Amino acid sequence: MTDMGFAFVENWDAPLSQLLDEAVDKVPPFEHGGKGLCDAVILESYANHAKMTFSDPRILLISRDEAVKKSKIRFTKLGIQVDFLNETEVVNKLKSLLKDEVFAYTEEQATKLTNFVRQYEERILEHVRKTPININDWFLNPLHLDEQSKIRGTINKVLSVKPTKLLQVVGGTPVFGVKIPEERYPLQIYVELELEIAVSDYTTGALQRMWQPRAVIQPNAIDGVAPVELSSTFNLAAPQEVIQSIKRTTTLNATIDAIAPVDKYLNCPA
Repeated sequence: MTDMGFAFVENWDAPLSQLLDEAVDKVPPFEHGGKGLCDAVILESYANHAKMTFSDPRILLISRDEAVKKSKIRFTKLGIQVDFLNETEVVNKLKSLLKDEVFAYTEEQATKLTNFVRQYEERILEHVRKTPININDWFLNPLHLDEQSKIRGTINKVLSVKPTKLLQVVGGTPVFGVKIPEERYPLQIYVELELEIAVSDYTTGALQRMWQPRAVIQPNAIDGVAPVELSSTFNLAAPQEVIQSIKRTTTLNATIDAIAPVDKYLNCPA
């Protein structure tokens, strides 16, 4: 059985006095009438075996006995996480735990990979500074932006572009149309850009012009003989050019040695 991965749990060698005290105090699984001795020994055997065998133990205990399900303290006092389940709940619980474990493992590996790449952040930013970037409307005003972040008006000029920091690293990403050698591991590196742009803003210009004085009027000096003409320089249609600072993201495709990750980025502290 041990060859198949099964482990045998040794019975807990509990002091009789402790069991008697628990029976008197009705500590679960002990109930009225002293029932629960066998269950207490079994539960304590599980708890001690888990504590002695695993560094971060977790137990799934299958039972319909309500007294057993009230015995959580026997595990938590030893720092053991325990879940009491019925037979019908086991499969769904295992699926959920497996999903959580896979997610945690993936996040851990992604963090280690990112930390490895961050060692070269300055070199990556310098590479971005020297690399031409395709500027189009999708880049400047992508559809996924929320309404408050969207640029209103016409973008006339890009005054400056500065890469500021490395945002994220995604490993194992395919590069369409490019064959990656087996000894290389593909990455996508996301870098934040800070841009200063000039925008012709009709809305802001119009609102500001709404408050511009077109004449100064003294009420008792106005009549049909001496009318006051309003300034004709006011033009709602003329936009005002404003300078805005925005942040966007550019993506770099890169590769690292696929043979050495275990010695390099997977051993970087998370």
